[in-house]
Amino acid sequence: MTSLQVLGICVGVVLIVGVPAMMIYAAVDHYRTPASKRRSNGATTGVVGAMVELDRITRPSVEHTIEAQTPIIRHEDESSD
Repeated sequence: MTSLQVLGICVGVVLIVGVPAMMIYAAVDHYRTPASKRRSNGATTGVVGAMVELDRITRPSVEHTIEAQTPIIRHEDESSD
């Protein structure tokens, strides 16, 4: 056996055994950790915020339509002029 064949066998064993083992470990860790303890990444927060805004645009509720119809009156103290 050449060293290239040995390396190929080692890579094959790692792929056949290691990858499923890591997938099982990740799934078990995901289900054992409560949602309140899990770390959330920024991408998830951004996607959720975008979905909320899209929902607000496509299906306006009573509060949103009243909020959009009511003009905002600025006081003289708040003006930047």
